[in-house]
Amino acid sequence: MSIQLVVFPQSYNGQHNVITSGVSNQVVADGQLFTTAGGAVVITPFYDPSGLAQLVVTPGFWNRAKDSGLTTPTVSGGTVTLFDETTKWGSQIYQTVVLTPGTQYDLVCNTSTTASGKIRLAVYDGVTFIGQQFTLANYVGAMNALTFTALTSNATVFITYEQATVNDSINIESVTLNETGLSPTGITNDLQDGQVILDLYEDEDIPLTLSVDDFKNSAEKVQSY
Repeated sequence: MSIQLVVFPQSYNGQHNVITSGVSNQVVADGQLFTTAGGAVVITPFYDPSGLAQLVVTPGFWNRAKDSGLTTPTVSGGTVTLFDETTKWGSQIYQTVVLTPGTQYDLVCNTSTTASGKIRLAVYDGVTFIGQQFTLANYVGAMNALTFTALTSNATVFITYEQATVNDSINIESVTLNETGLSPTGITNDLQDGQVILDLYEDEDIPLTLSVDDFKNSAEKVQSY
């Protein structure tokens, strides 16, 4: 018979599989259920100094912001819905985080719906944006769109839905922020949950003998090997 050894990481892209638990180097809090998402503040325009000055920040919690007249971002069943209209700036969730200066991080956003606009992933250090990128919202799945190097120890992470061509919304399933990892070489590591398949003996048959103890009571037991 042939035997394969499969090694599972404790987490992969910030996600835990069914046989692991715990938190590795996850930086954002509550990036799966968004239960901490609090009240919304109206900001116009986004990413402008006058708008950023209006931010209401609660460390360790998600906060919500939107353009005037837009529906406030909602949270239901662990899903955040962000809204936008053709004449608006959009809506967003944001959270302050603690980083290690000089360390590289990956900001990942997972969506489950398509939409007409764009998702902006951004990190703001209090003075300037240390990283930002537009990603088309019609891409459903993990968007590894923003890799950046932290310049300061404190920053704010933004997930914004904007530039909609029709009045619509997009669902956010999870947000993760992890230190950028290095993938080992020479092994298979291309599965979605990060598992690594290690072939033993080059996938050759391994001799394996099974035996059954034959005894009537424990005193007569003969140890099998």
